[in-house]
Amino acid sequence: MRDGLWMSEAFVDELSHTFGSLDTVLLLEQPAAFGDMFGTTAMIIVVGIGVLTVAGKVAVDTWSNTTDESSTGGQTGRGEHRPQTNETPGNDARVAFEERIGETTVDRLEPIIPAAVSRVRRRLPLDNGDDMREVDSIEQELREGIENAIDDRRFDPSVESTFSEQYEIVNLPGQHRECTLSHTQQTIYINEIERTASEVAESTDLREAARTLSVLYEHCRDIESYVRRQEDQFVERYETIEEALDDIHALTNRLEQSLGNRVAEFVVEGRHDAIESTVEIERQLEAATTALHRCAFKDALRLLEDAHQQSDELLVTVDFLGGVLGTVDHGEGTVEIPEQVPVELIEEITPIIEQEYDISVTIEQEKIIVEDPHANQDRQAGSASTGETASSRGSQSGEEHRSEVTPEAAADEILFILRELDGIAKESTVQYQTGQLPEGIASADVLDELARFCRRQTDVVTAVQLQENAPPGFFEIEFAERTDARSGLETIRRRFTERHAS
Repeated sequence: MRDGLWMSEAFVDELSHTFGSLDTVLLLEQPAAFGDMFGTTAMIIVVGIGVLTVAGKVAVDTWSNTTDESSTGGQTGRGEHRPQTNETPGNDARVAFEERIGETTVDRLEPIIPAAVSRVRRRLPLDNGDDMREVDSIEQELREGIENAIDDRRFDPSVESTFSEQYEIVNLPGQHRECTLSHTQQTIYINEIERTASEVAESTDLREAARTLSVLYEHCRDIESYVRRQEDQFVERYETIEEALDDIHALTNRLEQSLGNRVAEFVVEGRHDAIESTVEIERQLEAATTALHRCAFKDALRLLEDAHQQSDELLVTVDFLGGVLGTVDHGEGTVEIPEQVPVELIEEITPIIEQEYDISVTIEQEKIIVEDPHANQDRQAGSASTGETASSRGSQSGEEHRSEVTPEAAADEILFILRELDGIAKESTVQYQTGQLPEGIASADVLDELARFCRRQTDVVTAVQLQENAPPGFFEIEFAERTDARSGLETIRRRFTERHAS
């Protein structure tokens, strides 16, 4: 009891510890002075404040000690905190997975890193037995997959063509040269995609990284898809032109001796102003391919269209010359000059045909008229020695026997033989034993005329062999590389019908 106030010694000690000198603060040693200054009521208030302060300090110290022990597992003998464990109930692991990763993130990464995502999906969903370490492992699996994807250049927007050259994709239209990240409104240019992917992969937020990487990866695929569509159109037309050039060379090579050489000068080497040569067409193809790789797709297709038209005109010209020689073989006839064939070119070739085949060739009103000046003499001589001519066909020092029948007169017999050949057609060659033909069909002149007509179909036929003195003997047709026997025979039968049996 001090001046009318009772306080325990422990309480007084605590007050003294808190305020320093209790007598000084409360002036309890001078009650009269204190009472004069503040009165009893003021002293009670001050003492109450002190009591509350001490009680609060004690409570805080007690709560602090309790919290430290519960969070650290207590203290060691040296007063150090034990390491915090990472063990958390399973429901917390599921929550952490959704917060840090989430199914949407896994879905976004699947096209980019399918193998890693497949392994992650086998571990989902998390159950009550999983802890935070499982979430850490899943995130690490996905991040390693992203790093591998970057190393494998999956964010490289460049495209290589079927011609083994790189496209200059910086020349693509604007929507393909850049992409905008919808969640950040950031614009990424085509030459910055790989660098941006590498920077984003290092982000601490896997969710945001996946959103950005998904947009970048999809943009790369859109670029490739767009370029491939343009390339497919180009390649289809390009291959058509190449096939036409191959046919032109093959048909030219089958023309005989000086005629073949002269036609090659015009058609292949370009020594005539009326037509474009195969050399010029090949230059056009090179220019078109260059435009393709510059991503100037419209220009590339335009150049191809020009080359296609030129190659088509050349092919018609060479094929027409083969048809003219067929008429020459027959002895006489009239052939209309197709619109695509330059008349001035034919005018330069006809003297060579006349000289090489000893026949008259004239051009009138865009028609070629073939006449044999020796026809009357041959007919007179032939009327007296028809049997001798037919029997000596194979012994004239390599000279081919000329049949005594016209294609029109032998049309039924020739069509019958073609139907017989169709029944045994296999692969690229057909061979028939002429001794199997009916007596009314088995004629040397009919077989000669059939062989001669087949040889003129140089776009589908490579070679024709008729055994000496057939029938009996074999008759064989070898078809071109891209023509099977059945379709080749169908072409021959159709053409013969149109020209001689209609």
